[in-house]
Amino acid sequence: MTQHPKALAHLRIEPGSNPKLAKIKPREVDFLGERSTAEARLFEDIEAINALQDKLYAEGRRSLLVVLQGTDTAGK
Repeated sequence: MTQHPKALAHLRIEPGSNPKLAKIKPREVDFLGERSTAEARLFEDIEAINALQDKLYAEGRRSLLVVLQGTDTAGK
């Protein structure tokens, strides 16, 4: 997967920090850049995740637990 410095800086919470969740705007997506660029990155990341998943499956020795959180209408 490619590193996206703006997104990582925006989403990362440093260990030991005390983030104020009330100040975080969950709908803010400006840090992703232009829509077409963000969509291209998304597809690159999807391909990379698929390749990693194939390797994990082929190895047959480990498991992966993914925890997702969303509201009742998040489509989980």
